[in-house]
Amino acid sequence: RPPRSTLFPYTTLFRSEVASFGVDTLQGALPIASAVDSTVTPLKRLYGQPLYPIGRYHYDDTEVGNGFDYLYVVTSVAERRIPISATTYYTQRYESPITPR
Repeated sequence: RPPRSTLFPYTTLFRSEVASFGVDTLQGALPIASAVDSTVTPLKRLYGQPLYPIGRYHYDDTEVGNGFDYLYVVTSVAERRIPISATTYYTQRYESPITPR
């Protein structure tokens, strides 16, 4: 039997998106409010905004398969539209990097 790491290609193991949440749901993201635990209170205010502890967002993965190792990562994604012409835009997408400690 081959080692578990060779059973599936790299993209299958590490590139699957479980869910996407956002304020703008036009591109298939779920409303961010559906992942917010409203019972978690802010730690303090920072720059006029509430600062929440770890655990403010919650999601149950209902598609888990037995026999597989899972790694869940939460990243921030921001987009900005840059006009190229009067009718054409270029979208830049920024995602927070995953770096080892």
